[in-house]
Amino acid sequence: FHDVQTLAAASSTDLSFLHNTKYIDEFKKTSAGCVFVTPDLASLAPQDTLILTTPTPYRAYAQVASHLYPLR
Repeated sequence: FHDVQTLAAASSTDLSFLHNTKYIDEFKKTSAGCVFVTPDLASLAPQDTLILTTPTPYRAYAQVASHLYPLR
């Protein structure tokens, strides 16, 4: 994966996350290659999306983002 993006803006080479259930519709339609999500929502993912389940999707996403874009 090359970048982090929102569910709506992500492409197949991007990583995203679902933390707030108000974005479920975007999650169902995302083109993200990989999404961090809670286990209870994983079944709603598009078929071609790699799902990484965690109780804290935003935290997992932030950890990856900090490795892609470290503070200087």
